[in-house]
Amino acid sequence: MKQQKSKKVRAILAGGLVLGVGAAVTLAAWNDSEFAQETFTAGSFNLQGSASGAVGSYGEHAISEDALDLSFGNVINNLSPGDTAYASYWLRLDANSTTNGILNPIGVVAVAEGTNAAAIEYTISRVPAGGTCAAAALPGT
Repeated sequence: MKQQKSKKVRAILAGGLVLGVGAAVTLAAWNDSEFAQETFTAGSFNLQGSASGAVGSYGEHAISEDALDLSFGNVINNLSPGDTAYASYWLRLDANSTTNGILNPIGVVAVAEGTNAAAIEYTISRVPAGGTCAAAALPGT
């Protein structure tokens, strides 16, 4: 009787082993994996300014202490009501910029100092690339 029980146990174990291996093979045949990846980085830009637009004249003016001095000519030393003076201030993206942009002078603040500072008005005009920055070429009055 012991021998018969032992054969039954072996048969059950062998059957379980066959079923287990078969299930594992079937499971493996129905599983599949796919992987993909990508790295995203933000673009960057940096503005540089120049009073002349000449090659080599552009620089960083990120804080007021490093502000670019603009030349308005001698007229600003003897202004009268109705006089107009202008200065060019060229902007460009530096060589390390990876993103282009469009310049919209919104919220620009000009600081005038002195006893007649309140009487000074200013206009900022956008000159197209390759354009001339001269009083006659500027839009408006």
